[in-house]
Amino acid sequence: MYHGSAGYIFIKNQLSAHVTTPQIVDILDNYNVPATFFFIGKNIEKYPSICEKIISSDHQIATIAFLT
Repeated sequence: MYHGSAGYIFIKNQLSAHVTTPQIVDILDNYNVPATFFFIGKNIEKYPSICEKIISSDHQIATIAFLT
């Protein structure tokens, strides 16, 4: 996790994204903290519901790489 400017954070959580990311999104939402989540591209395809939760909560998603 990296702190950006003005209370914005960047999160790279590639090992257990499917387990912890929904909880992290909920915590960030409780504190009104925007974030960008970095994923390996194949995990975006593998866990679309998590990505939808991130986007619907007004956070952003970025890819690290698109590995097959």
